Amino acid sequence: MMVWFTIIHHALYPHFLIGYVGNWIKTFFVAVPIFFFVAKPLIFNMFDLLKAKYPLLDDFPENDHTA
Repeated sequence: MMVWFTIIHHALYPHFLIGYVGNWIKTFFVAVPIFFFVAKPLIFNMFDLLKAKYPLLDDFPENDHTA
């Protein structure tokens, strides 16, 4: 989203350079930790729960056709 706003409003940023840099700093200190400490663990937990509830057929030892 920040890249999209940069492309759209690139003509304004020489006048508002401090705000531009500040927005990128806020994005780094807010969005990045929220992703790595909140969203990423939730995503991995969701996939673990789905994997436990709906296991793949290849995960069962009786379906091992390698022998």
